[in-house]
Amino acid sequence: MPIPKDVFQVLQVQQQALTRMEMGKENYGEFDPKTDERNLYDEMIDELLDFMNYASMQIIKLLHLKANASVRNDPNHGNPQNNP
Repeated sequence: MPIPKDVFQVLQVQQQALTRMEMGKENYGEFDPKTDERNLYDEMIDELLDFMNYASMQIIKLLHLKANASVRNDPNHGNPQNNP
């Protein structure tokens, strides 16, 4: 039975997360909760704040694209008779 497309996409995202984890192992070594001295809470907060910034910027870009598409699709756009 083939894997449904949405399940396949979830698996792709999970694979990306695993790849990132492997990259982290190269930088920080194998994670051992008994010996790891990083402040993961602070690192998590920093990453979440970065995510919020990236998400905000992406939303602004999408709103810009939507606004520009609305203008292009406006039948009165560019028609001097309809612009006072």
